[in-house]
Amino acid sequence: IHQRLQTLYQGFCSLKKEGFAVQCIEPRGAIYLTLQFDLVGKKTEEGNLLKSNQDVASYLLDKAKLAIVPFTAFGADQNNSWYRLSVGTCKTEGIPEVFSLLRSALSALK
Repeated sequence: IHQRLQTLYQGFCSLKKEGFAVQCIEPRGAIYLTLQFDLVGKKTEEGNLLKSNQDVASYLLDKAKLAIVPFTAFGADQNNSWYRLSVGTCKTEGIPEVFSLLRSALSALK
């Protein structure tokens, strides 16, 4: 699990360095990563506006096959752009594909 957490963390740090609206807090145990996707207000290729953090989560699930839970599920404010990602069922060998799909999904937003 530690290896998966670190590999994902480094991948999200790389996305941030590439200029994507992503942040990740360094993991400190457990099986979760804390991520920020500041994507509300962006438009998809189809012209759909991402109006809420749930829209962002749905978009990333659909386009990048990345399942994240908005912090609003834990009582955070509706305008919160932070999410939780579990690495419990993630396989290390599948991580590069996750970032390929995610990079494509993020690049498609306007």
